[in-house]
Amino acid sequence: MIHSSPQKKIVLVIPSLHAGGMERVMSELAACFAEQQQASVDLILLAIDEQFYNLPKGVRIHEPDFLFNNKKRLSGSIKTMLFLRKKLQELQPDAVLSFGEMYNSFVLIASLFTKHRIFVSDRSKPDKNWGVLHHILRFLSYHKAAGIIAQTAFAKKLMSKRLLWSNIEVIGNPIKPTFLKDASASPRKNIILTVGRMIPSKRHRLLIQLFHQTNYKDWQLIFLGDGPERVHLEQLATELDLRDHIVFHGNQKELTTFYQQAKIFAFTSNSEGFPNALGEAMSAGLAPITFDFIAGASDMITNESNGFLIPMDDDKQFVSQLNRLMQNDDLIAALGNEAAASMKQFDRDTIASKYYSFIIS
Repeated sequence: MIHSSPQKKIVLVIPSLHAGGMERVMSELAACFAEQQQASVDLILLAIDEQFYNLPKGVRIHEPDFLFNNKKRLSGSIKTMLFLRKKLQELQPDAVLSFGEMYNSFVLIASLFTKHRIFVSDRSKPDKNWGVLHHILRFLSYHKAAGIIAQTAFAKKLMSKRLLWSNIEVIGNPIKPTFLKDASASPRKNIILTVGRMIPSKRHRLLIQLFHQTNYKDWQLIFLGDGPERVHLEQLATELDLRDHIVFHGNQKELTTFYQQAKIFAFTSNSEGFPNALGEAMSAGLAPITFDFIAGASDMITNESNGFLIPMDDDKQFVSQLNRLMQNDDLIAALGNEAAASMKQFDRDTIASKYYSFIIS
């Protein structure tokens, strides 16, 4: 539980609250701080936009009274910076938490020559190349931060090296326990599930090829998600004569039924900021198998204990271990139970407490 006396004032800064992983985490942190009535919470949005996530009444939302003009980016950025600086001066928070690589430098620059304690967190894959200018801005501005929050151990290691900064705390994302198996639900089916946007870095094409090498006769591979790669993936499934065994469901707002029906979660991504889909699947008791991608897989999975962690590009081992799972329901159950238990470390209140302790300390 979060505990603080007297009440502290926290300001959260994020570009918007549209649908997205970064926005979901920020909204959950805001709600958790407010609902436990241990902090005064204000959320500053840097642009006027549709708000996908609902927040409790205790969270006060501030947004500009002007639209950002993309044709006048410099003047628009200055105007937004002045808006943010004025809000911070009005609110006088005990701590400020900012999310987003493209905006953290902006927030730090806006708070120059003030006494505000700014904490920042990068949310994308840690090895992403943002360009020379942005790298220089991050190197210079992040040293003004009171602290940095990394999502994974690898991200902390990389940031420590690139930024030459030591006050970095590793805190993962909150994993919602809403996908847990209902005791009254029907038995799980021979389904391998994968969830994610259909883009090259997720390597769904590779997953189809690896699935084709297994003893898949009595199994289905189900994809949840959409994106530019989907048409090519469907074409590949047809070429490999797998259309009776591979199903593309597209984007789904409600995932519970899929998580409750499947037995295995297969993940072939080569880079993540934090693998939310993997965490959700594990919390639902699916037996996970994934490559040891950058970054986060090794933060979640202990090989052979709560899942299978396959060295990157070892396709042969991936197929072997996937086949092993598909042929052994007892192994699936054992790994799935351990996976669900291990995800308790990412409980919303636990994660929020870690954030709170770090930024208020």
